[in-house]
Amino acid sequence: MSTYLFELESVRYKYPDGTEALRDINIKILPGKIYSIIGATGSGKSTLLMLLAGLLPPTGGVIRYKGIPMYGYRGVRREVSLMFQDPSLQFICDTVFDEIVYGPRQLGMDVDSSIRRISPLISKLGVESMMNKSPLRLSGGEARRLGIIVALAHDPETILLDEPFNDLSYNYMNALKEVLISLKHGGKNIILTSNRLSDVLDVSDEVILLEGGKIRWSGPIECLLGNMDIISELGLDIPLHIRIMDELGIEWSHSRPPSTEELMNLLKRHIRPR
Repeated sequence: MSTYLFELESVRYKYPDGTEALRDINIKILPGKIYSIIGATGSGKSTLLMLLAGLLPPTGGVIRYKGIPMYGYRGVRREVSLMFQDPSLQFICDTVFDEIVYGPRQLGMDVDSSIRRISPLISKLGVESMMNKSPLRLSGGEARRLGIIVALAHDPETILLDEPFNDLSYNYMNALKEVLISLKHGGKNIILTSNRLSDVLDVSDEVILLEGGKIRWSGPIECLLGNMDIISELGLDIPLHIRIMDELGIEWSHSRPPSTEELMNLLKRHIRPR
C-alpha cells in the first residue's frame, strides 16, 4: 500500500464551458494530518476538493487514493466524505435528524449506533435544538454546522471540508477547531479550504497555496510562517497577531503560531510602562 493518502500527477480540470479550473497539479498528501488549501475566490479550491472526493474526473493527469487510481477505488464513497462550500446544496431530507442519518442508512449502518457516536459533536456544534427543523430553513451558520455533522455521520476516514469556518460565530469556530484536532488525533485525514490563513493557522499541519488553478506553494505550516512574503504576494491575509509581532520586532518561534495568551505575555514583556 502507498504511504501517501492522495497522489496527484499533472492533474488538470476544465469545465464544459472551457474554464480551466486546475492546471498541472502535482502534490502528495500524507495521511493523519490536517491540510489546508488556501487561495482567493476562483483559485480552484472547491474544484480540487471535488476531484479528491471522486465527484469530478480530471480532464488530464492521474489521482491516486491509497495508491489506487481514484476511479478504481471501490471504497471511496464510504471512506471519503465532502462538505460543499454551500452545504445546503447537499440537503435532501425533510428534517435535520433525517439528514444526519441519511448517509449511515444508505451505507447499511445502524442508525442508533451512528447517532450515539455523533451525538457529542451534535451537542458541541449546537445542532441538538434543530433536529426537527427543515435543513432548508436554517441560517448560513446553522447549515454549515449541520453540513459538517452530515459529512462525519458515517465515520469516514478522509474528511474534505470546503470553507468550514464561513458563517460561524467565534465560539463555534473554536469548537470546530477542537473537533478537527480531536479527529486528527483519532486517526482521521482532514483536508479543508479557506481564503483566510488566520482561520486555519492554529489547526493546520500542511498548507497548499493555490493561485489561478496552480499550486504556488506547499509545505509545513511552520515553513510558511517563516515566509510571509508569499502570503502578501497572493493577496491573502497575514494574521493580525503575527503582523503585530513583526511590526514590533518581537522574536517568536516559527514552529507554531502563538496563542492569544502567549501573544499577550509577549506584548507585556515588550511594552513596558514609562
